[in-house]
Formats: sequence, C-alpha cells, structure tokens
Amino acid sequence: MKKIAFLYLLPQDMSGLLNKINSQAEAVYGLDKDIEFIIFYESEKPVVNSISPNFIFEKLPKHVFKTGFFFTTRYIVNYVNQKNYDLIFSRIYGFSPFFFFFFKKRKFKFIVEYHTKIVNEYFALGRYDLALAYWTFKKLSDLVIDGKICVTNEIAKIESFNKPVITISNGFKHKKLDLPAFKYFKGSSLRILMVCSKLQPWHGIERFFESVRIWEVNNPYLSIKIDIVGEIFKNNFDRIKLPKYIVFHGSKNDNEIIELAKNANMGLSTLGLFLKNMDEACPLKSREYISLGLPFIYGYKDQDIKSASDLLGFNVPNNNSLLILDDIMEWLHKIDISRDQYFLNWLELRKRISWESKMQQFLRFADEI
Repeated sequence: MKKIAFLYLLPQDMSGLLNKINSQAEAVYGLDKDIEFIIFYESEKPVVNSISPNFIFEKLPKHVFKTGFFFTTRYIVNYVNQKNYDLIFSRIYGFSPFFFFFFKKRKFKFIVEYHTKIVNEYFALGRYDLALAYWTFKKLSDLVIDGKICVTNEIAKIESFNKPVITISNGFKHKKLDLPAFKYFKGSSLRILMVCSKLQPWHGIERFFESVRIWEVNNPYLSIKIDIVGEIFKNNFDRIKLPKYIVFHGSKNDNEIIELAKNANMGLSTLGLFLKNMDEACPLKSREYISLGLPFIYGYKDQDIKSASDLLGFNVPNNNSLLILDDIMEWLHKIDISRDQYFLNWLELRKRISWESKMQQFLRFADEI
C-alpha cells in the first residue's frame, strides 16, 4: 500500500482554502485512515475544527516564506523525503528554477492540483513578473511532476503534458442540514449573501454592485439587503458607489454563516471570470451555497451543475453586462412554487458534488501513477 500525503503551503487569509483542506481530510479519513495532510504555515498555526486526526502542522522558518523560491522549496522537499512518503498530492503555488532543482531530488511521486489558468490570473492581478516566470519555467517544472489534477477541463487543456492529467472539480463538506437554509422570495424584499475568503477581481463584485444600484433606482419599493462574509471591507470600494443596504461582516464561522443563509433569498458566486479569460470554474463559494441549499447566481460553466434543470443555480452571462433583476426574480419565484422539486434537486446535487465522491477519484488516480 502506498504511503500518501496531501501537502499544502497555507498563506494567511485563506479561510476558504483551509475549509477545503479540512473537508478533504475528513472525506479521506473515511476512506483511508493512514493518509496524512501536511500543512506548512508562516506565522500562526491555523485553527482547524475537524473530526479528522490526520493533520500535521509544520511551521516554516520565518525568513524563507517565499512561495516557489529557493529556501521554501528546499525545506519542504527535504522534509517530505525524510518522511518516506510514496506519493504526494499538492496544490501548485508558483514556479522558479528552484522548483525543478529541488523537486528533481524528490523520493516520491508528485501529483499537482491546478485550480486556475495561472498566467491569466497573474495578468488579472497585474503580476506580469510572475506570469513571465511561470511561462519561462513551466516546461522545466513539468519534468518533476508525475501527474496533474485540474478542477476544470479548460484548465486541463492548458496543463496537458506527456504524463497523466485528470479533471476533478471541487467538492464540498456536507453540513448537518435536513432542509435548505434560505428564505423563499416573496417579492417585497431581496436579501443576498456573498461568502469569500478575500477580494479578487474575478469575483465580479463590482459588476454586482453596479447592477444592484440600478435595481434600487428602478424598483424603489423593493427592499434589497446584502451580506458580505470574508476579508472584504467597505474601504476596498472607495472608488465606487455602494448599494444602500450592505453589511460587511468580516470572517464568520460555519454556524454564523448558516444563520445568515437562513435569512437570505440567494447567494452570489463568481461573476467576473471573463477577467481571467476563462469560461469554466467550480468556486469553493458555490460549493458552500450548495452545502447550505442556498440558491445562487453564477457567471461561468460548471460541469457539476446542470444549468437547464438544477434550480439551485441561476447562470448569467460571463461578461460585464448588468444583471437583469426581472429574470432573477422569475427564477426565485419558480423555486417558491416548485419547493418539492427544489429539495430533490438539492439532495441529488449534494450527492454529485460531495468531497467523499471527489476524494475517491483522487485516490483512484494515485493508483495509476
């Protein structure tokens, strides 16, 4: 039997990623109790409220936390080699000549997970230096990678190479809910919840705010309230006019998010993927909404969601156009009058996108490497 570990470098302010790691660990623990999760962190040890005991936390030397650069790469590879693992899963973090130089000394098989078009994302962030580094060293780095897991087919096409590549989209952790956590829309008030770790351009939140301001002008008798959860604050939007009723809650725990969802009519997922020249995605926040049973709007293609029949999600164009309120209200009314069908759709979608099913795919792929 292979000795397997999942390896993560955890920057600060990445609560969404930490929740993903926790969910993966709990799902894997139910499949194979010997698989471990190694989390390298910079300053403060992450807090994980988990039923899974398979976490190993390792603090990086303080002066070396530069993702993909010399000392961090050397430290991590030496650490993992000493533990005698047969295979490592890891999320990709960056490229440099040191990535190849040290990982060629690895004593383990190496499977890397890709969650975005890396060059496009660096361009969207204005980090042309990192985009150039990735493009320059990609083929060299591919030499020390034994397999790739991509969260969408679109990314898999970009990351294809002469070794195995598989598409496995993000899953979610089942919350202990017997019924969906949201309020049916009745026409007089609309409450919207957005859950994020931190602000990114491709969230499309400014597109959403601009749409809501138009809604408020054209529908003065409709009460519209917005709740924002995560490291996103009012001062992030000094350049634009905000909707009238919006609350920035900061970070919240699972129970607090459930309570906010219970008062919401819908959630808001990614609406600006076009900024990265991407069409496909499976954002963690959409998985959070599915876990809650909260209807949500999204602006991308998701291979796990059947946009024509899954009432839970409402698909909007992947561009900077304004969101059409009448269409959204029609969808919410349809949910209200089709409650039984909505509930069945929710149960089916939960089964389709659970981390338990996704991690089985991870482990089957490991057997092929």
